[in-house]
Amino acid sequence: MEPRAGRHSGLAAPDPRWQAAFYFVVFQWPRDLNYTLIMLAKRTTTRLLTLALIGSAALLGACRSKQMVITSDPPGATVTLNDVEIGRTPTTASFTHYGVYDVLLTLDEHEPLRTEARASAPVYDWPPFDLITSPIPGETTIRWHFTMQPSLESTLTPEQLEAGLLGRARDLRGQIDEPK
Repeated sequence: MEPRAGRHSGLAAPDPRWQAAFYFVVFQWPRDLNYTLIMLAKRTTTRLLTLALIGSAALLGACRSKQMVITSDPPGATVTLNDVEIGRTPTTASFTHYGVYDVLLTLDEHEPLRTEARASAPVYDWPPFDLITSPIPGETTIRWHFTMQPSLESTLTPEQLEAGLLGRARDLRGQIDEPK
């Protein structure tokens, strides 16, 4: 059946105010909401990243320190590590790298002691564990102890030293073949 002239088809004529509200709710509001949610997520992410950066900087400020404690018997020996004088025993020195160090200890009336010493990394400083443990505050200590021998000059009289020297010279002379 066709509608008659001047009569409505059964639907009310749309009110222009409701039309604008309907347009906003259906089309404009979801875009604004998406934009708002996206901006909120960006701000939250930025704040979380900033907080994580500040937190990691605080943790990195408390890095694990590495020290070596060097003692000797008798104490008071001058310690040289890799050609750099450290001090007199007992002494403490900071270090950066694990590995083998050249060590020289000198003390009056004792034989100089030249040796190598190894600073081995503990398990928590092995890769990949070191990525987790390095920001945690703490201290790693490597301990070395050296025993020095008294020099011959301090233990023997000058006559005994001279007699020993002459005896060694005679022995060496006896080992040389006589010319023919």
